[in-house]
Amino acid sequence: MNNREIKIKAISEYFARIEIQVRNLNHQNLNDLNVVSEVLFSNIFNVIFDYCLESTNKTASNHPCIDLIDKKNRVSIQVTSDKSNRKIQKTINCFSYNQMYQFYDRIIVFIIGEKQKSYRSLVLPKEFSFNPNEDIIDFKTLLRFTNNLTIDKMNKVINILQVELKGGSPKRNNIKNSRTKFKQIQTIKKRIEKHLVKNLTLAEWREYAELLEFEPCYRFMYSSLNIRSIEDRSYPELVENEKGYNNWMKLELWDFYPNGLEFVVQYSKKVVVKNGKDWRFALNNEEGALNCCLFLRLPYENIVELEMETDDYNSYPTIFVEYLNDDSPFEQEVYGLIGFYKREKMQKPRKTYYLGEVPSQK
Repeated sequence: MNNREIKIKAISEYFARIEIQVRNLNHQNLNDLNVVSEVLFSNIFNVIFDYCLESTNKTASNHPCIDLIDKKNRVSIQVTSDKSNRKIQKTINCFSYNQMYQFYDRIIVFIIGEKQKSYRSLVLPKEFSFNPNEDIIDFKTLLRFTNNLTIDKMNKVINILQVELKGGSPKRNNIKNSRTKFKQIQTIKKRIEKHLVKNLTLAEWREYAELLEFEPCYRFMYSSLNIRSIEDRSYPELVENEKGYNNWMKLELWDFYPNGLEFVVQYSKKVVVKNGKDWRFALNNEEGALNCCLFLRLPYENIVELEMETDDYNSYPTIFVEYLNDDSPFEQEVYGLIGFYKREKMQKPRKTYYLGEVPSQK
């Protein structure tokens, strides 16, 4: 990896940290970080695009529609973590209604995170030019422009980010506070229960009780979810890290476990179980061998966001995660035998049976 690639990687990691902080605080209805980021991004934009931006908070509080202004280049920017069509349309309408185009030739909307794949439903203005492909930008856009900077300018961007994220202020330290972390986990749990678990009556839950005892996956509204790294900027392209985990993966939902969500992956190997607890991987064509599964346990504390909106590439909701466990999003991977309720030629149900860690094959 050359010097330029190292610096781009460092900038990308800083951007990912900011995105995580903003997502977590927004879930707690704490938007102070967005205000801080306006100043941060004005400095970054000034380096990357040679602008002379300043925060509108210095000139007029709650300036209509925009957060950053460059009077010299007649450019205005809104900084937001809301990437929705509704938010963008509201900004365009506000800019037009207040006739801000008399003072600025361009309005840019910067998304703290990742913008939508398209904004086709936007009603574009007649009074000024607005191109959704060019005037709605995100971290990926900044990285693309940063890649063309000189090394000196790259260093300036890194220095700005280092000063902002060094963790000296109480606002940054609060993110690591255990009380805040607890609230974040509770918020994630509630969102998952609200959007992923079937909304059944008590009578219906009782009817499904026996089935769920053996196949708990039927409690969920979706059979699978996309698990995607918060640092990923390559979707839908698959990129494998040094530990063998992709930047995103589609996994089959199986159950809750005390710390989070459990997924199941069909495994190519078979196992032999003896005395109900001792087990080993089976030899080829060994009699009595059973199909083995791998259960992946994703803790709530590694989950940053649940995104229900799907895209043209994938029709399942996405869970954005941090790869905190040795470059893995999972805190535990357990081999086991998947449970089933009633199957053809095998009417006796079987509960999920966890085998534990990989045994020594001596």
